[in-house]
Amino acid sequence: MILPFGSFIFTTPLLNKAKIPAFIVSYLMENPWMTLGLGCFYLLAGYLGIRLISLLPLMIVDRLPWKTAVTRSWQQTRHHLWRYLWTMIVTLFMIFLIVTTIYTLIYVAQLQFDKTSFAMAAATVNLFIMEAITEIIICYTTAIFMMLIIVCYRQDFTLLRQQPQYFNEAPRLRKLTRASVAIGLLLATSLLVAVNLVYLNGLVITKPIMISHRGVDNGNGVQNTIPALIKTSKEHPDYVEMDIQVTKDHQFVVMHDPTLKALAGVKKKPSQLTLKQLEKITVRENGYQAKIPSFDAYLKAAHKHHQKLLVEIKTSSAYTAADTKRFIDRYGVTLLAHHDQVHTLSFKVMRDLKRLDQKQFVSYILPYNLTFPHTVANGYTMEVTTLNDQFVDKADRNHKTVYAWDIDNTDQMDQMMFMGVTGVVTDNLTEMQQEVKSNTDHPSYAKLLLTFMNELSLTSNE
Repeated sequence: MILPFGSFIFTTPLLNKAKIPAFIVSYLMENPWMTLGLGCFYLLAGYLGIRLISLLPLMIVDRLPWKTAVTRSWQQTRHHLWRYLWTMIVTLFMIFLIVTTIYTLIYVAQLQFDKTSFAMAAATVNLFIMEAITEIIICYTTAIFMMLIIVCYRQDFTLLRQQPQYFNEAPRLRKLTRASVAIGLLLATSLLVAVNLVYLNGLVITKPIMISHRGVDNGNGVQNTIPALIKTSKEHPDYVEMDIQVTKDHQFVVMHDPTLKALAGVKKKPSQLTLKQLEKITVRENGYQAKIPSFDAYLKAAHKHHQKLLVEIKTSSAYTAADTKRFIDRYGVTLLAHHDQVHTLSFKVMRDLKRLDQKQFVSYILPYNLTFPHTVANGYTMEVTTLNDQFVDKADRNHKTVYAWDIDNTDQMDQMMFMGVTGVVTDNLTEMQQEVKSNTDHPSYAKLLLTFMNELSLTSNE
């Protein structure tokens, strides 16, 4: 990385890749010592980010080798750490305060306009104002932080207080410039208003497929068990996502975790026990308990209740290529007949599944969005932290589906609908179903503005 931990100063699509995925953060937060370690990591990252703030201009402008640039930046920031930090905190707080105030005023105003006969016209104007102000703030904020980097590089704090310089233009050139800017703004405004009208008429937000993560909804049972599957199926998700692993005798058991310790208190891996041994074990979670099911029993229960499945094949040291062939031979026809789907984190397993059965729908799980992969997979199951609309657009152009996981709050749900993902994997099925209904079943203009605010938010992934 040219600018270490650059997202602490400003963000770009490249530097935004330097993120810890949300599912890893959630896992670390479950353990107090890991939480402390994560906090220390962020503090260290912030400290290094400030101490190396002038690294980029030293390498580009002064053309210094990176080692020399690191040393120089470290020396320049030695006695100014708290000053830089305070400047950043105050700037970010002011931005947050301004954006929050403006968005709140627009939203409250639209709530009142929705009660009138000109609600549509008011929403169009309010949405345009929101977009214009947001762009101005983004540009202004970027300029402020770039100035801060230059100040750190030049070691001249008077730059922030200098008067702006003015340049004289020839009268003819001034008229041409103003005319060009006016025409450009008129065209851009017309296009933006047209797009806003399309959005306000409900033609932009998509209705994604709803997928219940591990077969539960808001802790209504033990994950990956048949009682939870039956209970969740009554809420009519499009798919129930569940996990399978191979056993010691190379059968398939329904289990997510690599060990049985968390749910059963047994210090064994599924691959160290036979299927019959596993089926006798009771797992407990969320105040419920149930037996570990075989994939055959789980699949039979799903089909009995007319519930389609999204089957995740998890691999381990015991998993072999023969297990992939065994899976297709045993379940391929049944999965196709009931329109079930498969996804996996293993590229080899995904490739082998498509080679063995081209008709099978197989999605490739990606925990990180570095670049768009061109594979034989039918789609991609992407962790939400680094998922963006560029990835979704490219997937659409390549006729690939995109499932986003885990989507567990309404703000994320709004963003995914705006982004146009094919489906969402969620632990809070009922709440997300209600949010989809709220966004698509004749939503108020104020609600549409609120959804758009989530997309425009300066603190979003974009």
